[in-house]
Amino acid sequence: MGVQWFVTGWQSAAERLVSSAFQSPAELKAAADAAGVRETDLPDYIQRDAFAFGYVYGSEFPNATFTIADTERAIDFVTRGFGLRRDDVAAMAWCTPSAALAGHYAAIVREYSLRASLYRAAERCLADPRPIAEIARELLSDAVNSTTRGIPPRRPVVRPRVVVPPGVRRAVRRRAHR
Repeated sequence: MGVQWFVTGWQSAAERLVSSAFQSPAELKAAADAAGVRETDLPDYIQRDAFAFGYVYGSEFPNATFTIADTERAIDFVTRGFGLRRDDVAAMAWCTPSAALAGHYAAIVREYSLRASLYRAAERCLADPRPIAEIARELLSDAVNSTTRGIPPRRPVVRPRVVVPPGVRRAVRRRAHR
């Protein structure tokens, strides 16, 4: 009963942004502990990643909230503690406040490789007090709009062919053998 309640609660919270149901990772951890939920109880990988990140985050930073600044602190902690690449942890952090948002934009994120640009944008917004889900939604819509404006295809680099006269080639070879 408790596990199913929490899974259902997590899914519905994700659908309307987790930040509206869990104001902090500590609340998420407390609800998970009370319901006896484990990461493997959640049905899809986006929710599992988000849950795992939020649970560890709630354990280590009980006073944190779902904001860019706190997420940045958690990214640094997890990167140092577990030896993960920052990009991998940042991707999990983006999922944390809203599994539904991450799922909705997953195809777009993969197609346009937006995670790196989102992360750079996040670093510029460290002091922003809004929930990360709200900022992520805004950044995603800006990034999608900018990538669909018709960027011209890259042209191949053409290198000029250098013609070396035969006498010069022999002289270079002789010097190399000395």
